[in-house]
Amino acid sequence: MRAVYIGADVKTLNITTLAIRLRWPDTTPEAAETAERGLELIGEIAPDIVVMHPDFSDLSLGKAIQEIRRFSNVPLLVLSKATDKLEVVTSLELGADDYVRMPCGLTEIMVRILALVRR
Repeated sequence: MRAVYIGADVKTLNITTLAIRLRWPDTTPEAAETAERGLELIGEIAPDIVVMHPDFSDLSLGKAIQEIRRFSNVPLLVLSKATDKLEVVTSLELGADDYVRMPCGLTEIMVRILALVRR
């Protein structure tokens, strides 16, 4: 299993890493603090899943999703603390496969990733 995490929040990275390693013990996500670096990683390693926490400063969440979708159909999970329902709807319309509002349980993240990878 190959995974990419895009976001600057170390706590969310650690939770995501743990969620992935619970199901796939040999997998540690490649991490990118910026959307641009995340796009590069997706192109380089062709991951099985991308998890994105939209706290990067170089692109908007919507633009980052659009850029990913220009060259990849990788399953994309967005984890965000946003309370704006429009962000959820917009993210899904632009190509995110799932959107989870934080905080949430570790098990929920793991199961959402599993569901996306199974597709």
